[in-house]
Amino acid sequence: MDSKKNHPLSPVYGLFGELNSLQTKKRKQILSDLGFDPSLRRPLERMEPDTWNQNNLEILKKIFADPMYRKLILHLKMINLSFFIFFSLLSERKFRPRLSFNFLNDLIQIPNRSHEELVKIIQILEEMQMLTSIRLPQSISELFALEQSRIENLAKNSFTETLVVYPEPPFEGDAWIQPIKSNLDLFEEGKRQHNCVYDYDEKIRNGRFYLYHITGKVPCTVSFLKIDEDWYFDQIAGPCNKPADPDTYHRLEAWRLRHGILILGDVFRLGKAPTWMLD
Repeated sequence: MDSKKNHPLSPVYGLFGELNSLQTKKRKQILSDLGFDPSLRRPLERMEPDTWNQNNLEILKKIFADPMYRKLILHLKMINLSFFIFFSLLSERKFRPRLSFNFLNDLIQIPNRSHEELVKIIQILEEMQMLTSIRLPQSISELFALEQSRIENLAKNSFTETLVVYPEPPFEGDAWIQPIKSNLDLFEEGKRQHNCVYDYDEKIRNGRFYLYHITGKVPCTVSFLKIDEDWYFDQIAGPCNKPADPDTYHRLEAWRLRHGILILGDVFRLGKAPTWMLD
């Protein structure tokens, strides 16, 4: 049996109790005593050192209990910060996508993907899941390539839907930022900006999203996501999903604060417990 110092499960045991009896217990028994599925032993031992905290242990336990992800997690060779932020964002957005093992493995090859990149990946996955004819992407690059192909195809189409006026926007616009108030306007925004924003049509009708158009050095589309009763800044992008210019970012930030709009992911940057993962 490993010594207390070198035992692979020392971190998990140390977070919940004393180490003095660790030498006399088998690993699976330790997990059972702490309320974990004994099958989690290998995934826990593959967690990167910078992810060891009680919140992440509880998050991993919850994800592992989902049959859609259980087998994927069992076969991962490492579990790092990108993994935890990715799955936490999925839960925050109330999104449970189908994932291939190759895709998830590719995602964690970069251990510290930025919050913004992970949000973008999830946004595209949301769009892809609405289209049952598209197979699961096997890598991050394939995901972005599929999105680009769809953008090119949408640019060739014409608007053929019945005109639908959206619900009242959550925030008033300004001379430089205007709400997109109908499905026709949304369709034209997608063609003008060369993006797939029309995929959000139904979610805007249901009150979950709202999009605005920003004029400036780089014309941009900005989206806001409603979680419970709060509105969150979701994303901003210029034509072909290129970044907005710094002046637009600064202006939007001031506008966001003035309207009390929150930002997704602050809980991770501030090191706070994502409590909605633990409910």
